[in-house]
Amino acid sequence: MSDYRLDVNGIVTLSDYGDIYDYIDIVGDNDKFTITMDYLDNKNTELIMSVLKYKDFIISDNGKNEEGKYYIKAHRNSNNLNNIR
Repeated sequence: MSDYRLDVNGIVTLSDYGDIYDYIDIVGDNDKFTITMDYLDNKNTELIMSVLKYKDFIISDNGKNEEGKYYIKAHRNSNNLNNIR
């Protein structure tokens, strides 16, 4: 099991969402994945979590860390891999 991490600095832009979507595809079965961002509002958090769920991830935690950065922790659900990678 691997532990992937994606740090987004600054405000999340439309191109960042494309990068996040592409990066998600390299995460394998039962791998852990953490996204951290400098700034994220509720609407964007929900959008990223929806993409993760669509890609068969289970969200294990999300919030703000001790450094003031927003994070979403997830792992890929190996029991429901319907997406073509």
